[in-house]
Amino acid sequence: MFVNLLQLSETSHILLIGLHMMLANEQSSEILMPELSLLYDTFLSDNPSPLPELPLQYGDYVIAERQSLTEEGLKIRRDYWQQWLSQEPQPLNLPTDRPLPEVQSFQAVTLETEISPELTTQLEILSQKQKVTFFTTIATTFGLLLHQYAPKESLVIGVPAIDSNQQQFASVMGDFGKHLLLRLDFGENDHFFQLLKRVQQEMLAVITHQDVPFEQIAKTFDPPIERNKRFFRVYLDFLQKAPTEHLELSGLNVTPIPLKLSMARVDLGVLFWKKNTPSGTVIKLWWKYKKDLFEADTIARIASNFENLLEVIVNQ
Repeated sequence: MFVNLLQLSETSHILLIGLHMMLANEQSSEILMPELSLLYDTFLSDNPSPLPELPLQYGDYVIAERQSLTEEGLKIRRDYWQQWLSQEPQPLNLPTDRPLPEVQSFQAVTLETEISPELTTQLEILSQKQKVTFFTTIATTFGLLLHQYAPKESLVIGVPAIDSNQQQFASVMGDFGKHLLLRLDFGENDHFFQLLKRVQQEMLAVITHQDVPFEQIAKTFDPPIERNKRFFRVYLDFLQKAPTEHLELSGLNVTPIPLKLSMARVDLGVLFWKKNTPSGTVIKLWWKYKKDLFEADTIARIASNFENLLEVIVNQ
């Protein structure tokens, strides 16, 4: 991690904060920004740091992960994933504006979109009636959208894991993100609600067997499976709360400077969360895509089609 302060004039500065990829996540940001604000105000008053010493460090999380499963439990999970991977679906190939170059830049651009309060409420009601999670409803719709662009009997997207050990490390910065492979199987005459229930069952199954790292299972195959190249080209993630939008420092006007370019490992990643607004709760989405592959208009069209599909689903 590094912090640089660039002085443009007597009253104008740019604060640059660089984070290692292990820290460049929303949980770390939710910790860093408030603590930075608190320390700024404290040191401005010439007082000592009020932050308590952390009872747990990231290393404790790693140890807890290693100790959380017995050898028998690991075997059950390995067997599940080996069977899952032995029925390998074809890679998801979205139609792109350009072919993947031999040497990728991994540069990414992000499009931000928003789902209206009315549609958000309808999706919440639908999820409750069908007794599925809100994430499952969004993931199923997203998978159906991808299926329309790349029609196959099965497709795989990356989704976040639910870590039971993570809550006790809520005040620790680090990489707690685990990724799972969610498989969606499509039938010729499937109704959306049939697909929704099937995705919910698949989600529960992969979460139950999530504790074995994918890389560990992939190495057991000959040749070893490379997740990013063969499966993990599209990712869907969900934030429990809205990301920190700005830094508050006493006596200063702080305005975030959005980055025009960032980096991406997958072809397309979608991050969404709920946000309270004066008009009601909305869904915010970040569509992060590889600049090497897609034009901005293409992603905007995909995002628009996703919203249209949500409208169709709630009106069934």
